[in-house]
Amino acid sequence: MTEPSLAAALRASAAGFYPFEAACELLIVTCWPARDDFASFITAGVSISDGITPMAAVDWAGAISALDAGLLPCSAVLTELTAGT
Repeated sequence: MTEPSLAAALRASAAGFYPFEAACELLIVTCWPARDDFASFITAGVSISDGITPMAAVDWAGAISALDAGLLPCSAVLTELTAGT
């Protein structure tokens, strides 16, 4: 999945649930979905309601655990942002 289509799929999956919308936007603007070390935390598929809309979901618990374990290196600013989760 290309970066623009992955961003659209993440947005589609989060639509209507504001905390997930905000989290997805933060991921997208910081380019995390395109990172090879983050890709394993994203599952892509299609909408069950129409069968054609691309959707993508983030395994937030897994990503945060990996971040806490030092398996997802990031800047000090991003570490501070995720500390409240």
